[in-house]
Formats: sequence, C-alpha cells, structure tokens
Amino acid sequence: MARYIGQQEQALHRDILEGRMAAAYLVTSAGEEDAHLAAREIVQRIFCEKKTACGACLACRKFEASNLIDYLEIDAKGGIKMEEVRRIPEFLANRAQEGGARCIFLKNADELTVQEQNYLLKSLEEPAEGVVFVLSAAQGERLLPTVRSRCIEIRIRPIPKKELERQLEQSMGKEQAAFAAAWSGGSYAQAQKIAGDQELAEVRQSAAKVCIRLATKKNPSVFEMEKEIMRQEARMGEVFYAIATLMRDAIYHQAGGLPLMNSDDPGTVQTLAHSFTKAQLYGIMKLALERCERKRRYPQVRSKLIIMGLLFDILEVKAKSV
Repeated sequence: MARYIGQQEQALHRDILEGRMAAAYLVTSAGEEDAHLAAREIVQRIFCEKKTACGACLACRKFEASNLIDYLEIDAKGGIKMEEVRRIPEFLANRAQEGGARCIFLKNADELTVQEQNYLLKSLEEPAEGVVFVLSAAQGERLLPTVRSRCIEIRIRPIPKKELERQLEQSMGKEQAAFAAAWSGGSYAQAQKIAGDQELAEVRQSAAKVCIRLATKKNPSVFEMEKEIMRQEARMGEVFYAIATLMRDAIYHQAGGLPLMNSDDPGTVQTLAHSFTKAQLYGIMKLALERCERKRRYPQVRSKLIIMGLLFDILEVKAKSV
C-alpha cells in the first residue's frame, strides 16, 4: 500500500536531498503508526548515502539493523525515566563518529511529561551543530507550545475514508473495513491494527451495554455499569472512547445521512438517538472523552474513582431535560 505523501513531506525530502535541513522536525498524524513510520523514513533519508532511504546502501543497512553510532532513538510510549531524557545532552556532547549527520529520534513525544519536555527544550534551544531532532506524535497539541515552536511541523496527510475502505476491503470484509476506516482517522496502519484487534470487540460490547442501560433504564444501576467497565479495566480508556463514539453517532443519526463510526452497531446508535436529546448526547460524549484523556495522563489514579465520577456526571446530564 503506497502511503500518501503530502506537500510538506515532499518539500522536506527535497531539503534532505539538497542538504538544507532544520535543527528539529515534529511529525504528526491522526494515527501514531503513520507518524512513526514517516518519521523513521525521514531519519533514514538523513543517513542514506543517496538521501532517498534506498535500503541498499551501507548506511541504510546499518539503520535497519539498529547499528548506527551517530543515531539515538528514544520511545516515550507509556512514560520514560528521566535518565532516558538525560541521554540526549550526553549524545549531543559527543562528536560524529562516522563523519556525517547525527540524529535523535524521539517517538511518542506527546507522552513526555511537562518536566521531561522542559528538559528537552534546553537541547532544542541550543542545538548542536550537525544534529537533527525528529519527533513523532499522534497528538502534537499535547506538546508544550515552546517545544512545538522550536520544530518545523510535518503533518502526514490522512487517507480519505472511502479510499481507505477500498484499500482495506482487499484484505477483509466490507463491514470490518468500514468500521476500521472510521476509527482510524485516515491511517492505514492504524486501521489494520484496529481490524486485527480481537479484544477491541469486547471493549466495544462493554461500552454498548453501558450505553443501552443508560438509555433504557430510568434509574440505571451505577454498580452494574461500573462492573461492566471494570471488566475491561486494562483498556478502560478505550471503553470511554467507544462510549463517546456511540454518542457521536447518535447525534449524526439524528441529523440524518451522516457517516457513522459504529456502522456495524446500528441498534445501539438508534436507541441512543431516540432516548437522548442532542444536548444530552453531546454532554455525555464530552464527559467520556475527558475521562479518556484523564486516564491516559494519570494512569496511577484508581480506576474505580474515574469510573464512578464519570457515571455520576453522566447521570446528572441524563437527569436534565433540555
């Protein structure tokens, strides 16, 4: 599958070919896999003898074998220790060992804490000569404005939904392709990951059960809903996101003719659309997205506290007649 290359990325490829590179780049995309793949290709182009990521030259072979001396890669996924961040100035203090460029690739940069970003900022403000920073992030807005301002942002172009569905249908059923495309944000890699995630079906089922209980019970049991979400505690944030998408789809259903993210579950969507007003659906969707983000940022907070807080807030929205 050929990845879409936007004008920003094309311009950067030309700059690398001509040796005109900035000190830092931020590669963002709707799907983190696309951001990482594009960022790694940029890094490989920087080291490649032909500046094309040819895959055949000695530098490319070393890169693919993780054997480049002048290259540092750090993954912030799930949080990193401060010692990892401190490797950056240590790397910058050394000279190039192979006579060419030096590069630091920071994956999932949007998962760095404020303290870690501020520490990184010191290196970005006074870049060492011949060193290029490449950061990848699915949600660049989570980075501090001071960090983003030091980088040239390269936004990876999302694939249009219909085109993505067509590509996915070559390897899966039409309904599965439609669902994966809708949830992927235009990312082929993310869509494949979603389609192959067997546990995601159970996550979505739990979200649907909670939504149906909210819609059909006058006084839904908080205990039963909390128990249902706790069944998916390891993926609780995704349950919240799934609830948000169902509420979003119900709003779209009320409007009529708009594409749904959960097109394979029309029954739940219709029930929600008939049971809640647009304002209530929007309020619940907003609450679910807020808790999804809170769980991501503060994983140490007890799950039950987050769940109970969300459910009581949703019931308050449900009780309002708008």
